[in-house]
Amino acid sequence: RYRANLSPMRELIAYLTAHPEVGPAVVFAAATLESIVVVGMFVPGSALIFMAGALIGLRVLDPTWTAVAAMAGATIGDGLNYWIGRRHRERIRTMSLFKRQAPLLARAEAHFARHGGSSILIGRMVAPLRSIVPVVAGMSRMPAARFYVFNFLSALAWAVVHLLPGALCGAS
Repeated sequence: RYRANLSPMRELIAYLTAHPEVGPAVVFAAATLESIVVVGMFVPGSALIFMAGALIGLRVLDPTWTAVAAMAGATIGDGLNYWIGRRHRERIRTMSLFKRQAPLLARAEAHFARHGGSSILIGRMVAPLRSIVPVVAGMSRMPAARFYVFNFLSALAWAVVHLLPGALCGAS
């Protein structure tokens, strides 16, 4: 049963246990929001995905739909960041955060020119870089088709890396 007056994470666990049909939607929203630049700093997406994995291990959430939701949310969130970087390239460069880090941004764009795909795979796994890497990919004019191949592969790996340990924890 769902009980009120619990910590936010416990309350979410209680709610999802009582209403597992909304689990994939919560996972999708968490994965999407965590990926979006700036917003991702305030959304504990990784913790929510791990928790969803624990609920998979407890046989509360469906593993297939939960994994698909995590992958889709991560793919869409990073895809949005890519297009933000591509469309607003020059405007982003004038923002104070990026203006102060101009040499670092130049090195990041050069890195994308040489190793674009691996940058996306690695960036997805490193929390502070997760929402910035796709923006830089768009700013560096990485071809969209190439970005989306690596975006999907990195989302798949990210979902497994977060859901599987949670599922093992929940099953134990």
